[in-house]
Amino acid sequence: MNSSAAHNAEEVSSTPATSGRSSASTLPAMYRTPHQVDVLADAVIAELSGIPTDVIVSWFNAEDTVVAHVIADKLGASRAVVDEDMGILTIEPNLTPNSRILIVGSVSSFSEIRTEEAMRTVLGNENHSVVGIAKIDSGEGLHFEFHRG
Repeated sequence: MNSSAAHNAEEVSSTPATSGRSSASTLPAMYRTPHQVDVLADAVIAELSGIPTDVIVSWFNAEDTVVAHVIADKLGASRAVVDEDMGILTIEPNLTPNSRILIVGSVSSFSEIRTEEAMRTVLGNENHSVVGIAKIDSGEGLHFEFHRG
């Protein structure tokens, strides 16, 4: 199931408006108004409705970590990060086998080496399943890709 939504970077609201299945304020709004982290997290959680999630995984950087921490806290999920060093990806801490993972990251966090596929491979090699990806685009808002089952 795919859905996406976008808001103008200047728009700031206390709750996410809905357009299709989801929407939320963008990163520039989050930086100007700290409560926007909660708005982003609530929009992701609304998308996850009915999808069991054990761990929120993000790249190891400040931008992704803040939003991923808030989502994990609200869901009561664990947190882990994937780091890239000289093309080698590692995940910390070690996860419980067969964890159901939500990947959270800004579009700018993904690069030639730091791809969704690379992260999926690292997690899949450890028998985890990726239930979804929530990408945050500083100009476009949130883009979701969820997998049931």
